[in-house]
Amino acid sequence: MIGPTLGGAAIGVFRPVVTVAADAVSHLLSAVGIRAMGGQGDARPVRTAAEGRPKAGDLFGGWRFLLADPVLRPLFLNTVLVNALTMPAVPLLTVLMLGPGRSGSPSSVRGCPGCCS
Repeated sequence: MIGPTLGGAAIGVFRPVVTVAADAVSHLLSAVGIRAMGGQGDARPVRTAAEGRPKAGDLFGGWRFLLADPVLRPLFLNTVLVNALTMPAVPLLTVLMLGPGRSGSPSSVRGCPGCCS
């Protein structure tokens, strides 16, 4: 929950290029670690020519599954509500707080309500 705040502080202290480079290195190390664990994982399903491309029905099937599940539905609706209430404030805060070392502030403010809900 403190990731956006730490990210904003890192950008302010180390500048954006160093911070993005550190983020890229962390992703690379994660990929190397996952690869080092080995294992083949689940085999990918092979699509036949009869199946073709995904259809609109597949999308609606996913929505039906999400909204019918008693655990996933409230989590999804909470995410939609939190994002709908906090995201409109981000552009305004970005304009008001624009300046050196403050580029992470809007993300910090946006991340804060998520931990309270």
